[in-house]
Amino acid sequence: MGLTRLGKFTLTVVVLVLAGVWFARHIEAIVLRENAYALLAGRPVWEIAVAGPFSGAQQQYGQQILFGVYYAQRQVNQTGGLAGRKVVVHFHDDAASAEEAVRVAQRITANDAVIALIGHYNSRATLAAGPLYQAAGLPAITSTSINPAVAQLGDYVFRVVGHDIDQARALANAIWNEGHRTTLVFVDPEDAYSRGLADHFQRLYERLGGRVLRNPFTVNGAIRITEDPRDADAVLMTGEYADAGRIARMLREMGVTVPILGGDAVYSQGLFASGGEAARGVRATAFYHYTVRNSPLLPRAEEFARAFEAAIHAPPNHNMATSYDAVALVLNALREGHVTRRAIQAYLETIGRGRPAYLGVTGRIAFDANGDVVGKSWVLVRARERDFVADRVIVP
Repeated sequence: MGLTRLGKFTLTVVVLVLAGVWFARHIEAIVLRENAYALLAGRPVWEIAVAGPFSGAQQQYGQQILFGVYYAQRQVNQTGGLAGRKVVVHFHDDAASAEEAVRVAQRITANDAVIALIGHYNSRATLAAGPLYQAAGLPAITSTSINPAVAQLGDYVFRVVGHDIDQARALANAIWNEGHRTTLVFVDPEDAYSRGLADHFQRLYERLGGRVLRNPFTVNGAIRITEDPRDADAVLMTGEYADAGRIARMLREMGVTVPILGGDAVYSQGLFASGGEAARGVRATAFYHYTVRNSPLLPRAEEFARAFEAAIHAPPNHNMATSYDAVALVLNALREGHVTRRAIQAYLETIGRGRPAYLGVTGRIAFDANGDVVGKSWVLVRARERDFVADRVIVP
């Protein structure tokens, strides 16, 4: 059930006190404060849930998702809300765990006042929780999970980012179009994400006419280079940023100067800690980057970056931008009078199929019959001394 009037009043008073203490540092407190002001008038509100890791090693990613949702919430509430109602955002910590994601989904679906969910962060959590949202008839939009299996969860689960196969195709096209015909692919045989990205890339790159040298790089926990890098004219890292940085360092120490690229798991500030100087020049895929300029594929990217930074005093990263787009779809449904769970789901499934595609800050969003975004572009970012800059926008 939704919040009672007494419960709303009590929560508002408590939250305003707590948020005043924590406001400067915690996005959770910022959202609580925004919720408190929304509830202060004692009027009905729109309730949206966010699920992701808000504790543990991956908590920064949950906070990034929440930041994107908060920015959209803030914009709506500052203009008086939608249909006379402001937006309240409930956030739930799944600790990046499949087991906890199920418990979170049970709590969210039990609250009849929640009209939509944004989350979860990682595919493991989304795959575990998705069947509960489907069974409860609660529209769920993931803005970050890229495992292709997410598309099989049902017609109440949507995704606004490309999946691993799209990412592999975009990388294969980019490397091929740069004139590289032999690519050394580093794959972690113990990691499902790495294996999947490597498998999809190899199939698609070889279909173009390319040649793949496959290097399983973990042997009893240690990194090994077993293929001769001099036989390749490009390198692809399919593992995480920490391993990618170490491999880049080893390759540069060997005198290898060919381009090094990686998947979205390489796009992290942690790359600089593990790679040092060798990280410079490494490119990786991202859903969005705030330095994109004058791209016909991302025409709203620059404007969004400016507005976000002016309001939040920091540039948006790609998880913030995709989450902003995800909740924007729900808010657009409300604007058009689709205010129930079922009506929101019906609205979402027609985007790009019966109704125009949505031009989000991360590009064009149109859903296929499985709730997957179709042909979503990626941003290839390049590591500089201690940060990243957009290199170019690529398509699958």
